[in-house]
Amino acid sequence: MNFQCKFLIKKGIINNLKLKIMKTYDIHFNDGENSNNKGFAISLEGAKAYINANNGTNDSYFCDYKGGIVSIVCNETCDTVFETEVL
Repeated sequence: MNFQCKFLIKKGIINNLKLKIMKTYDIHFNDGENSNNKGFAISLEGAKAYINANNGTNDSYFCDYKGGIVSIVCNETCDTVFETEVL
């Protein structure tokens, strides 16, 4: 494989086709003093559904981080794409 071919594959372009890279997301908890994450690699919709189903309950880290922040972080870019208060 030559350099140009390797470059095109890294860019996600093969034979003029662009590959859609699947992004995955994790759930992070932070209260200003402590932080944890779930270690998930799920879809954005799945991450939002997880927060909606569990925020305000005593499940998982939600009970430990009441008043703190729960956020969704992209595993590939480390960007925070959503955050809300832990109820």
